[in-house]
Amino acid sequence: MVSTLRSLSIQDVFLSERTAFSDARGSFAKWFDEQALQPVIGHSSICQVNSSYSAQAGTLRGMHCQLGSLPEYKMVRCINGRVLDLIVDLRQHSVSFLECIQIELDTPDKMLIIPPGCAHGFLTLEEDCEMLYFHTAPYEPEHEFGVRYDDKLLSFELPIPVMVYSDKDAQFQTLPCDFDGVTI
Repeated sequence: MVSTLRSLSIQDVFLSERTAFSDARGSFAKWFDEQALQPVIGHSSICQVNSSYSAQAGTLRGMHCQLGSLPEYKMVRCINGRVLDLIVDLRQHSVSFLECIQIELDTPDKMLIIPPGCAHGFLTLEEDCEMLYFHTAPYEPEHEFGVRYDDKLLSFELPIPVMVYSDKDAQFQTLPCDFDGVTI
């Protein structure tokens, strides 16, 4: 089994791609390898694993990150369906401040690694999408920070319209024009 790590245009965001071992029985692949990810996430360890299911194409979840005393790395993979993953760098003084990337996840063999201070979300491109999330900090609602996917300071270009969006995500405020980032 071989896994590769490729850095993306936002500083400290990586795409991990794995190759499964296959034989007459089927296949075998690692879902997570802490030692292989240590150069990226340091000595952080996974303390929470979550999943989400979205029934309808056009479902948007996000854009979220956790700040305060519990900033987290988040590792996400699409285990069923196809999603357009969205990431924006909100870190003050980052070389990629306010840069946005969108990348399609359509196989469990791809995993995105998102550092603290970057907001994450995704848009389902088809029905019946399932996502798997690994977190390096427990969820604490009082430390959650979010931005709207359609904020004018962001540059996401969605290929399909948003059909389903949570009330909580819709209540996130747009960023002020003089937004200078979040501190980690």
